[in-house]
Amino acid sequence: MIQAVWHSILYTPLLNALIGLYNTVGAENLGFAVVWLTVAIRVILLPLSFVEEQNRERYHDIARKWKELEK
Repeated sequence: MIQAVWHSILYTPLLNALIGLYNTVGAENLGFAVVWLTVAIRVILLPLSFVEEQNRERYHDIARKWKELEK
């Protein structure tokens, strides 16, 4: 079950994206294709990083207020 999900949702699309980048932007250089894929994944995941940072600041403020209330 987990292997099928891993293969169909993560592995196959990433491999297809890597091959697509290899044939187009990577100029048939696998190193460039990996770099482009890494940049693309980072750009896609960037909004999640912003949300995580906002939540971290929010939890920090709550913890600081909690310590003030404990005093």
